[in-house]
Amino acid sequence: MRVATQSLILRILAGLLPCFASAAAWAAAEPSAADIAALVESLGADDYSQREAAAMQLNAIGAAAVDPLLAAAELSADLEVSLRARWLVDTIPLDTQRDPPEVAKLLEKFKRKGFADRVQVMHRLLRVDDDGGIEALSRIVRLDRSPLASRVAAALLAREWQPGDPYWNGMRDRIAPGLGASSRPAAQFLRSLVSFSATDSAAARQQDLADSAAAISLMQRSIPEGPAPPQA
Repeated sequence: MRVATQSLILRILAGLLPCFASAAAWAAAEPSAADIAALVESLGADDYSQREAAAMQLNAIGAAAVDPLLAAAELSADLEVSLRARWLVDTIPLDTQRDPPEVAKLLEKFKRKGFADRVQVMHRLLRVDDDGGIEALSRIVRLDRSPLASRVAAALLAREWQPGDPYWNGMRDRIAPGLGASSRPAAQFLRSLVSFSATDSAAARQQDLADSAAAISLMQRSIPEGPAPPQA
């Protein structure tokens, strides 16, 4: 029996080794956006081994795959792609080393609370002295696995904008780094608002309004799931 078990384990490992080798090669090669998009699409492949290989490669790629995965988790019509993308991004940290201590504590609390309490933490991030929590709140728009939390964070930030408000400029400078290159609808909406508020060009503002409308349309088409449970 022991020999048979060892033989089975060796066969399983032999089958997985090409996947590990492929994942390492992808991580070293710095794949393009098109390569990453193809891997995300492969999360829904009919063949199980192809799905597993794509997941391993995306995990090995790391940060460069975060935004495409989050967009797929929220927007993909393929349930398999959406679920696997959510699993892959579930451990993405919200905090960074440059966060002030108060912000780091709030983000730690945010990760462990239910949805209603998480919204309260978002409000507190909005009011940290010297706009110290604005980038972190923008990071929630980008990185939180819950589309609903992403949209609430974006709405709280957008609500702060008023034409001619001198305080908005400082907030705006902190929002952009938090959003990064995210293509999630809430991030697209907030990015278009930031751009709109930073220009006096009529043509540029018209484009920002169009981009904002497109993001809102995406949000209307992809109704977010209910509040996510707190993390253990």
